[in-house]
Amino acid sequence: MTRSTLSLLLLTLLACVGCGSVQGPHVRFATASASEIEAADASGQAVWYDFEAGDQVPLQMGLLGVAEAVTEQPIRMVAQRPFSIVVFPDGRTAFSFDGSSLVSARTVARWSIGLGTDGERGRAAIVLFIGQAQDVPPELQ
Repeated sequence: MTRSTLSLLLLTLLACVGCGSVQGPHVRFATASASEIEAADASGQAVWYDFEAGDQVPLQMGLLGVAEAVTEQPIRMVAQRPFSIVVFPDGRTAFSFDGSSLVSARTVARWSIGLGTDGERGRAAIVLFIGQAQDVPPELQ
C-alpha cells in the first residue's frame, strides 16, 4: 500500500467517524414534564428537544450586545414544522430539520431591524428568522 493510498484511507475513515449521528435522548419539549427535561439534562449526553408542527411553548426573548431588551412576560412560540434543538453537555446548541443531521445555530438565523414611530416616539422591531436557507424570506436575504 502506497503512502498516498494509506493517507486517503485514513482520511476517509476519519470523515466517516465524523458522519455518525449524534446520540442522546429525545424529549418532546412541548409535552414533557419538568422532571423529564431535568432527567435528560442530567444524562451527560446531547439531548434532542423535539418539536412538532403546532407545538406551543412560552418563550422569553432577550437582546444583548450593543443594545439590550428582555420581554417582561414570555411570548408564545408556535412550531410551524417539525424540528429539533440539540443541546450538548457543554452548552452548545444545534438545529436539526430532518431528525438526523445537525446545522449550527449560527448558520440558520437571519435577522433584520425595522425603525419607525408609534405616532409619538421612535420604535424598533426586530425580526428573527430561524430555519433552512431555502426558506429565508426575501426581505431577510
